[in-house]
Order: sequence, then structure tokens, then C-alpha cells
Amino acid sequence: MKIKMQSIKNSELFIMFILLANLLIITIPYSIKNIKIRQQINNVQILETKNNESIDFYKIYKDFNDILNKLDLNITYKNSTISQNSMTINIKFHSNINMLTNLLAYIHKNIPNMSIISANIENDTKGESEITFYIENQH
Repeated sequence: MKIKMQSIKNSELFIMFILLANLLIITIPYSIKNIKIRQQINNVQILETKNNESIDFYKIYKDFNDILNKLDLNITYKNSTISQNSMTINIKFHSNINMLTNLLAYIHKNIPNMSIISANIENDTKGESEITFYIENQH
């Protein structure tokens, strides 16, 4: 019994060529690129978990109060709000611009990750200045 092989048609040969080109040009390079991207994402996630240190808002609030006590400001109102990832401190006080500058410099030196959301500064000690500070637990 003899097996007779049939010849391959041009259309079938063309389809096989397209499939081979798809495999070599598109599928394999993108698969390799996806593997590299997944490795980079995993490395970033590992770094994020290592840097995921939470901030002790109560310690920062205590430090903030110590700073206010050292500078002996005439504080008329102080309010703090602590949420899961952030803390805001709102203070109103009577002070001159020099004392305010000392306060901001001292806070920046001792609590560098604290920022100012808003400020309403009066030019003399008769007016009441108001500053809102903000600190965020950065993830």
C-alpha cells in the first residue's frame, strides 16, 4: 500500500507563514516583555511594603504641642482632627510676624513632613492669625 502525499496549496502555505510570523514577531516578544514588566511590578510592590511605615500622629501632636509651649504663643484656639491616613491641626493665635516665622522654622526643623494647608496672617498682635497644618501618612 502506497501513501500518496498531496501537495500543499499556496493559500495553505500562506496561512502557515502568517501563523509562524505571528508567533515569531508578536507573541514571543510581547510575552517576554510582559514577564519583565511583571517582575518590575513585583519589585515595586516589595519596595512599597518595606517603606510602608505608618506615622504616629499622637507623637507628632505631642511634639507639636511641645513646640507651641516652647515658643510661648498666645493661642486662642487649637483643634486637631485625626483620620486613618492624615491629621490636621488648626490654631488661632495673637502674634507678630517674627514669632510666626520662628514657629514655622521650628516646626519645619522638628516635624519636616508637616505642611500648611491654609494661613490667614495678621500683621500685628491685635489681629488673630490662623494656620491649618496637615500631615499625611504616605503609602
